[in-house]
Amino acid sequence: MNKTTPLDIPEILALVGSHISIWRLDQYCVYRFRPQDMLSCLLVSRRFRSTFLPILWRTFDEEGMSNVPVHILRKYTPYFRIHHNYGCRQDYPLCDREPCTRLSQITIYQFHVSLSQLDTMYIKSNPGLSFIGSGSLFTIDSPHNNPFSNLTRLECLDGYRHNRCQKWFYQILYPISTTLKILFIVCEEGSSVPRGIIFPNLKELHVSVPNYQNAVNLLQSCPGLESLTVIDSTTKDSSNNVIRGLSAGSCPSLKSLILKVANDQIIALSRMLEGRTGLKHLELVLGSSCTRLAKAIGYHASSLTHLSIVREWDTPPIVSFMLHILGACGQLQDVLIDNADGGVIDDLLNKDNWKNPGILENLELWSTPMILRGQRLRHLANPLCQHSLHPPSALSVDFIHGWRRVSKNAGLDHDREFLEALFDAAEGYCRLRTIKIKDVVYSKAVSRPAMTY
Repeated sequence: MNKTTPLDIPEILALVGSHISIWRLDQYCVYRFRPQDMLSCLLVSRRFRSTFLPILWRTFDEEGMSNVPVHILRKYTPYFRIHHNYGCRQDYPLCDREPCTRLSQITIYQFHVSLSQLDTMYIKSNPGLSFIGSGSLFTIDSPHNNPFSNLTRLECLDGYRHNRCQKWFYQILYPISTTLKILFIVCEEGSSVPRGIIFPNLKELHVSVPNYQNAVNLLQSCPGLESLTVIDSTTKDSSNNVIRGLSAGSCPSLKSLILKVANDQIIALSRMLEGRTGLKHLELVLGSSCTRLAKAIGYHASSLTHLSIVREWDTPPIVSFMLHILGACGQLQDVLIDNADGGVIDDLLNKDNWKNPGILENLELWSTPMILRGQRLRHLANPLCQHSLHPPSALSVDFIHGWRRVSKNAGLDHDREFLEALFDAAEGYCRLRTIKIKDVVYSKAVSRPAMTY
């Protein structure tokens, strides 16, 4: 019989993976560790139990604990504490703390606004972290207890909420400014972003910034930024401030832009797009559309490969607007077409209206199930109101013109005649392999070359 050797923390991390989630007991989350999984974790070294088990064990309630044998609870009582009250929140003192060089990612799920002492201690003890994620936005109580102060490899920070002064911002983010590549940050009303701090390697930014000067300062601090997503989580002014900041010449290397635009921001967006070149990825939610915006998007015709334009429900249809863009941009490979107005889509699927339909690979139609059930292409013989719906089983097995549904979502089955006409129109796009309608994905069967002997 082989003698087993207790595993140490780095060895455990090598076995369970480099991504560890810290779950809050008071969050009452369905993604809790199962008792049977916990029993295997108990068969490790004393140092691992005393260091890591408190974090795991706090995810259990008294119902889950009832499945653990009593002798196990008694034996390992010194190494963990059992909570019987969800309203009680305690931080566990972690002893024998040593850096774990193998740990590279950590995600913290919590309802509390600021990081707890336990979170801060655990992050500080792992200087090799490259990813810090959060299930919700978090703040830091004091820059003097900065959890990022000794992180030398952090590349992604997700979920930071800035609500203080410029000095606070500088002291917290400066230690990781040279290593960050992805940043998700929400700047609240009344907060300040300083000038002068530079994120030289930041490539992807997700931001909500209600103050114009903060937007300018933040964008100027990211000279190599390639992807920008605007999150309107606090105020609708974020998109407007970012558009004005980009118009000032910030982020010259920007390749991807995702934002929601109000009616009074369309002209400013058009002016900003006219002053830039080289966009490859553009996603817009529009309150209205105009010819100038369509022409401004055409300024990026030689580089734009991904286009997604969705209109708000109370805005007019944008079919003619989309036709102008499709006829100008010849490098489109991924396109999302908003068809929520319920109109026919013959014009949008007519390859003669596309500058270069031969390179389109993925097409998505954004519409509601009820509209698509009643939608019909013009060249179908039956009128719109007289079509018959086929049962789901009619579409789930058979191929239709070489296309088949590959998604497991069974909540939406479209009219077979509509799909036949849709796939027939898709024949003009030689590289088209995927059509997505809302949440249902249809894939083109790839023909395999015949075997020769």
